[in-house]
Amino acid sequence: MKTRNFFYLILFVAGCLFIANNNAFAQQPQQSQKKGQKAQTGQPSWMKSQECGENVKNIYFPAQDMYYNVKKKAYIYKKDGKKWEQSKEVPAKYSSVDLGKASKVGLTENTSKPQNKNSEHKKNAVQKNSKTGQGTKTGKAQPPVKK
Repeated sequence: MKTRNFFYLILFVAGCLFIANNNAFAQQPQQSQKKGQKAQTGQPSWMKSQECGENVKNIYFPAQDMYYNVKKKAYIYKKDGKKWEQSKEVPAKYSSVDLGKASKVGLTENTSKPQNKNSEHKKNAVQKNSKTGQGTKTGKAQPPVKK
């Protein structure tokens, strides 16, 4: 009888530990969540909701000559200054730039390849900066980070 009670006590304690361990595990943030991403929305931490109205499809960073595709959640940038590349992560050469403070231009054209109009975007960004003497509405221009 004592052995059976002891067995049930051990079983009960093991069950409680198992449940407590699973609850603690479930409350931990996922390790696979990418740095700089908001858990709820999947948006980068630099992105403010007002910068990305429902009409904005891409965000252009003039100082970095880089885009962020809102739908694909991907950065579009020139690798080695030549070929356009796409990445879910901030390109390494811009990892030290505070994109939250960087100059940004919201683009409403529905395209997955905004870089096809890069010269137009550059020209418009330069004109805006020269008229106002500062960056766009969403931040001040920052010089590109050199490797």
